[in-house]
Amino acid sequence: MKHRKCIPFFVSLFLLVLAYLWLRPANSHSGSFSQADLLEDYEYMWAALEENFPLFEAAENRYGIDRREIYARYKDVLLQTSDMDVTEFYELLSGCLSEFRYTGHLSVADAEVFRLNQEARTQFSNAELAAYGEEKAEQAYAYLEQKQLEDEKQQDTKGKASSAPENGIYLKYYGEVPAIVIESFACEDMEQAGNMAEKLKSVLKECSQAPDIVIDLRGNSGGNTLVWTNGFLPYLGKDELVMTSYQASINGELNRSMFPIDFFAEPRYQDTTYEIESFQIKEDTDFEALTGMEMEALSVSELERCDLFLKATKRQTFSEEECWAAEGNLWCLIDSSTASAAASFAWTLKSAGLAAVIGPETGGKIGGGLLPPMQAAMMLPNSGLIVRYDPYYILNEDGSCMDFGMHPDITEENPEFWIWKNLG
Repeated sequence: MKHRKCIPFFVSLFLLVLAYLWLRPANSHSGSFSQADLLEDYEYMWAALEENFPLFEAAENRYGIDRREIYARYKDVLLQTSDMDVTEFYELLSGCLSEFRYTGHLSVADAEVFRLNQEARTQFSNAELAAYGEEKAEQAYAYLEQKQLEDEKQQDTKGKASSAPENGIYLKYYGEVPAIVIESFACEDMEQAGNMAEKLKSVLKECSQAPDIVIDLRGNSGGNTLVWTNGFLPYLGKDELVMTSYQASINGELNRSMFPIDFFAEPRYQDTTYEIESFQIKEDTDFEALTGMEMEALSVSELERCDLFLKATKRQTFSEEECWAAEGNLWCLIDSSTASAAASFAWTLKSAGLAAVIGPETGGKIGGGLLPPMQAAMMLPNSGLIVRYDPYYILNEDGSCMDFGMHPDITEENPEFWIWKNLG
């Protein structure tokens, strides 16, 4: 009889467990994956990158690495592991892709990047953000965040920000010449991007009547381009900016899902006036004839997997109603640490003829493209982790790859010295 009385209890307990498994939050995540699942994700990542990422050869030539050796080395690690926690897999993939030294932003998205892009996806329905809306990705990054919080508690760092952005924007002076210092464009969310744009706007307004204005981007490793597109460009007193870039891409399946080969089939290329000429890359393609420039530094071998060459001209118009605008000459300082969104800012100022860029010969890295998407993202099918990369190989005027540095208008290892000597 005693055993019979226990039966209803165990039945109830069993039903409660089933109910929990059925009703538990969608962002729950087991965290553990089998070797087979991890290998499938790993092979999927490499196959997709081979078919879509255009900068492997550029990184190999620049850094003397071999992607096949890297692939084999990290695969061996997986083969020696029976299963792995998603945080461990994240660390392994991050180590693997870091071998390419962030060429073309190639990396595994961390939790902060995931949340920022997830928020952006609510405002923009662009195809390259689709991965950030996947349920499996949400589960993976919720798990990563939870593990991060647990680690912080163990290290007694509760209450401290894990990666507080340094986004100081302020004025300093070289004699009478104002310099707008922008330490970073890093933003934790879209609200902060808007606040930073307003700060940049107010600082620019404060010195807008000066005959010369310096924009100091040295040490700025990037962040969100919306800060300078919304907080700077509309206040230069220009009705229209015209910029041209040359870039190559691969007609891979993943790329095609994010941007059409027929660019004008997508509305966002119509919102701003684009003129896009596309050419199929063949063995005898004459890049000098296509660009009208001497491309003596072009490495044709780095474009061997690319099959699409694009000349993109962008005309950006402004209808700012405020009655003030910067009036003086603009001078932009860069160095070898200026990168990503900051390098794109410097390149935009140069390409549109807004400012003279001053810095070392190869200052400003990973910047300068005109066509969205600036970054593509793919979700790995089992773990839900997101790998991101730039889908374009962007060229400087001489044909060199802009990922490793743009060419300034004035080559100067010490830009401050040039400012003091010529403007101060």
